[in-house]
Amino acid sequence: MNSKFHTPRLAPIVGSVLGLALSVLSFSPAEAQAPSEGEYKYNDSHFHLTNYVQEGTNIKDYVAMMGKVVKRSTLFGIPLQQMWQFTNTGDYAPTYYLQTDSPLYYYSFSDAFIAMGYKALPPEEQARLDPMITAFNPADMYAADHIKRVLQTFPGVFTGIGEFSIHKEFVSSKVAGGRRNP
Repeated sequence: MNSKFHTPRLAPIVGSVLGLALSVLSFSPAEAQAPSEGEYKYNDSHFHLTNYVQEGTNIKDYVAMMGKVVKRSTLFGIPLQQMWQFTNTGDYAPTYYLQTDSPLYYYSFSDAFIAMGYKALPPEEQARLDPMITAFNPADMYAADHIKRVLQTFPGVFTGIGEFSIHKEFVSSKVAGGRRNP
């Protein structure tokens, strides 16, 4: 395979992460009784509760917005934090990665933030959400350890792993520490 992303060192990492993703399913929260199928129009497979500065919609407000239109939704934070460097943007605090040349860094507390919000919901609202583990660097050999710690710290909360990016235009080159070449 002639791909800059498929190397002998990356294969074990991806294999470990995918293996853990399959085992996460056994940690799924129990299904609670939800309204009948006919009341909903959609299932949402992609919702970030936080942005690049770890701010966003309150989880209770998000469930309220789902109303009787969206039955289920994935739920995850953005795993990267935008750095605010005075030398780059002065008093302007960027909230999006295209607003500055400052680097991004992995913000591992994002998973705990999602888990704590999820646990504060009543069971019938929890049953409508599928929280995902995201706040790890997939090129880091310790990524699997992060996933294990999150599962042990918040048992029964997370139903999967993702979204995570191996390469994303404009983002990959901004990740603190430079470009990863596993």
